[in-house]
Amino acid sequence: MKRTVHGSWTAIGLVALAALVVASSAPGALAQMHAADVVKKLGDFDTYMEQTLKDWNAPGIGVGIVVGEKLVFAKGYGYRDYEKKLPFTPKTLCQIASIRRICLSAAVIVSLTALALIGDTKDANDWT
Repeated sequence: MKRTVHGSWTAIGLVALAALVVASSAPGALAQMHAADVVKKLGDFDTYMEQTLKDWNAPGIGVGIVVGEKLVFAKGYGYRDYEKKLPFTPKTLCQIASIRRICLSAAVIVSLTALALIGDTKDANDWT
């Protein structure tokens, strides 16, 4: 099976996950930082992303952080083409799908958890 970023739903899920993680951070505090501060605050983010690619069996992902209207961090992890070992770079173009359902699902789960209608330790298969 050919594993490429273009055909991998896992990579799309990781992009959505990265977007949610960045969006959930304190925007006011993040917006006041300079590019060097953002990179410094990321700490072991490279290690985290490499482990995430292994855990999710994804070929690669690109991460970008925008503060205000300025791109302050851009880096690719893994491969854009796993078979050819072509690296994923900040310039790699990806086809992405709508993440509307993912964002809506995350919002519903957060809301239900906040209202104590579901517990954070309950198995998701029991929600139906």
